[in-house]
Amino acid sequence: MAQLIARLRRRVAVGNAALAACCYVPLLLTHRGMVGADTKQYLYLDPGRLLSRAPWLWDNGVGFGTVTHQNIGYLFPMGPYYWLMDAIGLPDWVAQRIWFGSIMFLAGLGVRSLLRVLRWQGPGVTVASFAYALSPYVLHYVYKHSVILLPFTALPWLIGLTAQSLRHRGWRYPAAFALVALAAGGVNATSLLLVLLGPGVWVLHATLVDKEHTVRSVIGPLARIGLLTAATSTWWITGLMLQGKYGIDILRYTESYRTISDAASSPEIWRGFGYWFVYGLDAFGPWFKAANTYTTNVAVLALSFVVPGLAIVAALWTRFRYRIFFVAMAGTGLVVSVGGHTIARHSRYGALFLEFVTTRSGMAMRSTPRALPLLALSLAVFLGAGVAALSRRAPERRKVIALAAVTLIILNLHPLWTGRMVDEFLERPEDIPASWTEAAARLDAGDPSTRALEEPGSEFANYRWGATVDPITPGITERDYVARERVPLGSEASADLLGAVDTPLQDGSFEPASLAPMLRLMGVGDLVLRSDLEYERYLTPRPRVLADAIARTPGLAPAEGFGTAYPNVADPQVPLIDEIELATPASVRDPAPVSVHKVKDPLAMVRSVSAARPQIVAGSGEGLVSAAGAGVLDPTRLVVYSGSVTNRPAELQRLLDADADLVVTDSNRRAARRLGPMRDTEGYTELADQARSADATDSRLDLFGRPIERSDADGVQTVSVQRGVYAATASGYGNSTTFTPGDRAAYAIDGDPSTAWRVGFSEPADGEWIELRRQDGAGAASSLRLVQPLDRVNRWITKVRLTFDGGESRVVTLGESSRTEAGQVISLGERRFTRLRITVLATNFGVLQSYRGVSGVGFAEVDLGADPTLEVIRPPVDLVRARVPSSQSTGWPTCSSAGRPRSRRALPTKRRRCVGLWNSRRNDPSSSAVGRGCTPTRPMWSPTRSSASPGPRSHRVPACSRPLRVARHGRSTAMRQPCSRAASATSHRCGSRRT
Repeated sequence: MAQLIARLRRRVAVGNAALAACCYVPLLLTHRGMVGADTKQYLYLDPGRLLSRAPWLWDNGVGFGTVTHQNIGYLFPMGPYYWLMDAIGLPDWVAQRIWFGSIMFLAGLGVRSLLRVLRWQGPGVTVASFAYALSPYVLHYVYKHSVILLPFTALPWLIGLTAQSLRHRGWRYPAAFALVALAAGGVNATSLLLVLLGPGVWVLHATLVDKEHTVRSVIGPLARIGLLTAATSTWWITGLMLQGKYGIDILRYTESYRTISDAASSPEIWRGFGYWFVYGLDAFGPWFKAANTYTTNVAVLALSFVVPGLAIVAALWTRFRYRIFFVAMAGTGLVVSVGGHTIARHSRYGALFLEFVTTRSGMAMRSTPRALPLLALSLAVFLGAGVAALSRRAPERRKVIALAAVTLIILNLHPLWTGRMVDEFLERPEDIPASWTEAAARLDAGDPSTRALEEPGSEFANYRWGATVDPITPGITERDYVARERVPLGSEASADLLGAVDTPLQDGSFEPASLAPMLRLMGVGDLVLRSDLEYERYLTPRPRVLADAIARTPGLAPAEGFGTAYPNVADPQVPLIDEIELATPASVRDPAPVSVHKVKDPLAMVRSVSAARPQIVAGSGEGLVSAAGAGVLDPTRLVVYSGSVTNRPAELQRLLDADADLVVTDSNRRAARRLGPMRDTEGYTELADQARSADATDSRLDLFGRPIERSDADGVQTVSVQRGVYAATASGYGNSTTFTPGDRAAYAIDGDPSTAWRVGFSEPADGEWIELRRQDGAGAASSLRLVQPLDRVNRWITKVRLTFDGGESRVVTLGESSRTEAGQVISLGERRFTRLRITVLATNFGVLQSYRGVSGVGFAEVDLGADPTLEVIRPPVDLVRARVPSSQSTGWPTCSSAGRPRSRRALPTKRRRCVGLWNSRRNDPSSSAVGRGCTPTRPMWSPTRSSASPGPRSHRVPACSRPLRVARHGRSTAMRQPCSRAASATSHRCGSRRT
């Protein structure tokens, strides 16, 4: 017996040692000296500083002050681990590899522990532990978000401890369960909740199927587990709840559920994949090269299906006591992970998921592929069961069988052995450049009552010397810091303001006079210019051009450079030898990698201002920037958004009585917004009463606490007005990735066949619709003339459905005449209606596997016999309504939008915006202008004066009459117009940026 026990121990020890060698040794040999951009860069830059900030839910050093998001979870276990490794002097890259290896090794030990609880022995245990620890699922997150893998590691431990808690009375195993849950869920609760489905399935199986326990007998153990888990996790659960309640709704500004579910097909989930990010491609190649081979290499692709295929065969062939449990857990993991993917097939199941994830609580659970560990664990156990069964049939070959299975498992995670688990795209050297440490020291020596603003903004921090994802500045300086990133931090208003300051630097519309006043208003004492970014990756400004523009900006001290200046040349894959590069004079010098400009006469972050002569601005952060550029914004005085007070009459009246200056801008547009890219983030300007689209990527900001879904009844937004018999709206326009306002619905009823409503670029168009609404009530129309787009098309509509007032419908086949300027005429028989919806039913290409290179479809003309509709832009009118009695007629300036598209290539030019200013008491207009070449053209409002109730004087607002302007930035083209961006118009009469 003693010899048997010793032999068993040796066998287990050999299995553990082999697993440890596979998990640690290849990683320690991978990209030595290079730190991957995993989870949070500040774990490597200064883990002590991160830990000191983690307990606090408010951080005034980021995003103008913000309620932190999930930072509290770094208190355990990831933060203390990296702090300990740093304290003992272990290099960051070694500590990182040990962390990665431990995630896999502990997952394998968890499987061994679970199977020991289930009384398994033999080579099947080792094979199952290898299969789970080396699951391709780890590729989802190991290179960028390894903290999300902690629930994957915890799953087998949690199931085993649940089984032990039910079998043995007492608090020992429930306490161990609570500690494992504590270690796994602090940073990402969603992943933990999804893997907790595994212990839940175990309880159901043990009571209802296996009959090992009664329902009554499991109540006590489950209560102990719940009590202890709640006690050990309350600290981070409470933190996440408070962050969710008081912080920015960050889930709205990250990937949508449709994006997540798009890749989660059943075959991909079966082989351990399904996370959308690992399939990403751009001009530089795949986002994660190691995962790319699983879709491009035939042998690798085949093997990735062979391994789970063998597990399924083993599940059907073998018989063991807990097989039903693992089958049920596999089904649960598959159903939950793949569920949302069926949205594309319009199934009831997919619709159920869609309904759930569009709720506030459901949004947190939208990453359903994180339930994949349930399936991965089940498949690993099935594979182990198959090896155990074969070993019993051929005991003399059990080692060969086990070795063959382990070899297949190892080959299935080939990036571990080819040195690609740490991707070269997301890594940096162990030590950051001295230029940054010197700049950080300079910031720390600056005025602590002011903050540092870093420009330019970037989606992620990819420096020429390495990728960090997070900007490194907050990790190396104690100075309060702000910069524009992909995901907004702080409040929605502060995110809007930061974007308003950064966007002109991004798109070439920068007005030098606007920057210093805005920096003072924001409490910025030092402007940090990072000129060592890979600007071609996210199309951020060219370092030479931006540095030269900042150097010529009034109100800033000369640059203090850190590091040796060098030519920052774009990657040869995306050389960016374009009009911007060619138009940059050779005399413009290369800047230092990092430079700091001190703001002259800065204002403190926390300060008091006089309530006398406040400035009330109708608009958004973009309006503040335009007002600053026009010289009508005084940062030393109180600045108030009109939208925050016009619904509080007493507060507004108090401000007006204080001799307020009222500033009206055409910003705060009612428009869809995406906060990921640094430019072209807004769609066209919508109608005041237009229903918000169902676009899940629409992340428009709620600046004033008003529901963003409702109409602009209170007049705080800039909206479009369609003047004509009909107004047009549509289900979408352009494509689902970028905004192309030049494809909006209004262009189908403007009487110009060279403009068009287009939709479905490089994607399906079936089900898309355009709707015409009579603005004067029900009316009759005898015929409908349809003209499809006449240029840049290789796809067109072949069948549509006409639906009248949401009821009676008619299917119409479109012929060749609809693709001519004369159009196809459809008889309606003097039908009376208020709304006509035209729905796309089919195109000439039908359903395609890929729509790459396929044009959009739509209509250049939808003619019901009425005069063309003119689209104009109306700035906010809340201040006008508040200042002018309702008995007086009030008008406002509008911008026409008509004409034909021009070339998409031209040199970048600057935008112009309207700013109107008058005083609430003196009723004397102040002169203002936005940019050069703007002249007064029309009254801002012209109330009818009465002796009983005097109103403000008629005031003229500067406006720009400019031709269509186009700016090309690298590989993307951003169209610039005074009143419309990326819209097909030739002239406008208001200094606006987009329609």
